[in-house]
Amino acid sequence: PCIAAFPCARQAPHDHRDHTSDEKASLLSEQERVDEHVVQLTEKKALTYKRLAAIEDDLQKINAKLEANCAAHELQAKREALEKQQRELIEREATVTKRLGQLVAEDGYTLFADGLVQRGREIMTRLRAENKIPARVLNTFLYELLERGRCICKRHLDTGTDERAAVEELLTIAGDQHFNNAVGSLDNAIGVIEGVLQRTRENLQDANRERLKAREELVVIGETLDDIHQKLGSKEDEEVHKLEDTRHKLQLQRDEAISEPGRIDGKLQELAAERDRLRDAIQRIEDNEDNEEAAKRAQRRLDSVEESIALLERILAFEIEDLRPILNEEINRHFKKIIDRGYWAELSGDFVLSIRKSVSVDEGENDHVLDVAQSTGQRQDTSLVFIASLVSLARRRAEIPTILKGLTGAEYPMVMDSPFGQLSTRFREGVSRWIPDLAPQVVIFASSTQYEGAVAGVLPESKRVGKRYYLSYHGPHLQPDARQELVVEGQHLDQYFESPEEYTEIIEIDA
Repeated sequence: PCIAAFPCARQAPHDHRDHTSDEKASLLSEQERVDEHVVQLTEKKALTYKRLAAIEDDLQKINAKLEANCAAHELQAKREALEKQQRELIEREATVTKRLGQLVAEDGYTLFADGLVQRGREIMTRLRAENKIPARVLNTFLYELLERGRCICKRHLDTGTDERAAVEELLTIAGDQHFNNAVGSLDNAIGVIEGVLQRTRENLQDANRERLKAREELVVIGETLDDIHQKLGSKEDEEVHKLEDTRHKLQLQRDEAISEPGRIDGKLQELAAERDRLRDAIQRIEDNEDNEEAAKRAQRRLDSVEESIALLERILAFEIEDLRPILNEEINRHFKKIIDRGYWAELSGDFVLSIRKSVSVDEGENDHVLDVAQSTGQRQDTSLVFIASLVSLARRRAEIPTILKGLTGAEYPMVMDSPFGQLSTRFREGVSRWIPDLAPQVVIFASSTQYEGAVAGVLPESKRVGKRYYLSYHGPHLQPDARQELVVEGQHLDQYFESPEEYTEIIEIDA
């Protein structure tokens, strides 16, 4: 929103620069320069992200070619496994570092409390040696006896009597109520700090060891990756040599692209601070200016722009509120096609999708509505339902009532990778009947074990299955446990072939 407002603010100086003082005109020109720089950096940041995406795509293609090359396959496969492990270690190190920061922020003070705890223990020991704790009798109790004029033994404590004098003498050795409470709190606090201190020290040591181990493993992986790079770069195979050289250059470009947005963000923060300073200076001048109607008119224009932005944000909020029940209804419509239980889907205010059910209680009372603890398969079903509902709404967008005119919808295809992977047989059958109607075009990637059974028995019945393909592997060495053929609806399809060249072929299955 701030960046969107900058171009509007840039127009204001041109409107009233000639109607104000030289100092203010200079500040307005400087503000315009800052705004233009912000727009340039913002565009540069967007281009950097696009460039990073393109580099990642090129890297994936290079990796695929290296993996398909016989001379580089083994080393490339090892490298991909190591790079995956490297990413996991980096995430683990970041998590441990975050945990260390939180630990220091919350309990770090206890590490400096050794002297305080020792001093507290010395005080407690001295008070016990002096018989001041625990207090044998409290002064408040004695004051109550004297005020009532009767001892606990039922004797009267009248003024001037020996009995009253004996009770009053006890006040000289009685413990003070507030002092006694303070000592108890001190003793408890010392115990708590000692416990937290020991736990904090152990947690810090464990976290540091875990972080050190991750860093050591990262060093080893880094050295191994460098060694793989050297081996691939020195291969006699000219194709491997060129691919590895290109890959190395792309990695350098990716590292540079990853760090660039951070540098841009730092510069944007500096410009934001500079713009705030300029606005404050301009505001001070405007506060001291009298009868500058042209300048005030320009300020009103700027205020109108900001009000328009606020209005558009409110319109967006209203649109979201209107669209949420429609999306919720769409989700439930799809959800009930594959879930045969008394469950329903419900979107929260921040678009978190929950599956809920109604539980009966005692007669005469309302049912309780509870969130359903979903299985892995149910969570996958829920994700499919949510995506399908968005696709359906995108297609019907122009038909949905809205305060904004001219909105149109569009039809989008759906591509799903292993949608049956975590589903039971019952859920696979329901999803298979439902999937063909999700979008104008649906593309499904599934393993042979996922396709067999309920899916193969139901999906073709929809009459919407266009073309089917399977992957045929060719290579010099086949895995011992590899299935030589694939059976699809009674057709026996050869899936593995021995070949000096390693490649994978996409073959259409005859209808």
